[in-house]
Amino acid sequence: MQFKEGSGWKACYEEDTGRYFGEYGGIQSYHLYELTKELYDRLDEAMTEGDASTVMYEGRHLYMSVDDRCGPPYTIVFDDDYEKLCPWASVMKSGKVWPDELTDAAVELFESEKNNREQRRKKREKRRKNKVCLQPMDRSLLHEYYKNFVMDADIFMDMSNLRGYTYSPERVDAYFDRLQSQKDRVDFLIMSDEKPIGEIALKHMDNTAKQCELSIHLQSDAVKNKGYGTQAERLILEYAFQTLGMTTVIADSVLKNKRSQHTLEKVGFRETGRDETFVYYQITQADWLKCRDE
Repeated sequence: MQFKEGSGWKACYEEDTGRYFGEYGGIQSYHLYELTKELYDRLDEAMTEGDASTVMYEGRHLYMSVDDRCGPPYTIVFDDDYEKLCPWASVMKSGKVWPDELTDAAVELFESEKNNREQRRKKREKRRKNKVCLQPMDRSLLHEYYKNFVMDADIFMDMSNLRGYTYSPERVDAYFDRLQSQKDRVDFLIMSDEKPIGEIALKHMDNTAKQCELSIHLQSDAVKNKGYGTQAERLILEYAFQTLGMTTVIADSVLKNKRSQHTLEKVGFRETGRDETFVYYQITQADWLKCRDE
């Protein structure tokens, strides 16, 4: 990496990617931009922060945070990859991060953000396609789900227990009937683009202790690492706490299943213990509210 640096600002040329970036400001107002080569070349280390910001302003805004005491502090993330793009940057964060919908609206409204419109529109369309919803368990959809199901090796600590899965209408019907007969659980299918891609449940519901356990499975590797599990867990936690009135939800993950553990922690679960097979988690309603509002 090559750097230029002046009072209150810094710019970087990333040689591996051939891209240019710049930052300026501090606690009260911080900004991070992607620059063109021409903009980078115009920057001179003798420039003041004001002069450098005028140059960077012509680039593509990646991130900004404001805490100028004229209103509530806030942060706007224009490009979710800003940390990967600029690991060297001294990023400031102030207040709540704007939701995607508000950021999209600002990008479309303000001429100063026109350089972000194309990538924001692409990501908005991707979010639309990747959005999931929860569908109450349905027999025909469950059959559709299991027709393309692939057993996940990460849920087995002992690989000798792993067996290939073969779709059987009779077994799916029996499984559906068994789920419907259990009164201490609620089951949903995770739907994306009107197709079932996973199943998620709240089981072992104890209405006296106001506690239940979360369980989730995705159909195959083809629908993993796309954020579907995270969205589904957030939706069912909202259902658990807001609709069912639970105060605690527990979960566990096979020790080697780092992906599952990452997702649980991302939505607010805290580790409570582990043994030679499982990592154990829980989230309280208070923890969920705090995580939701961040």
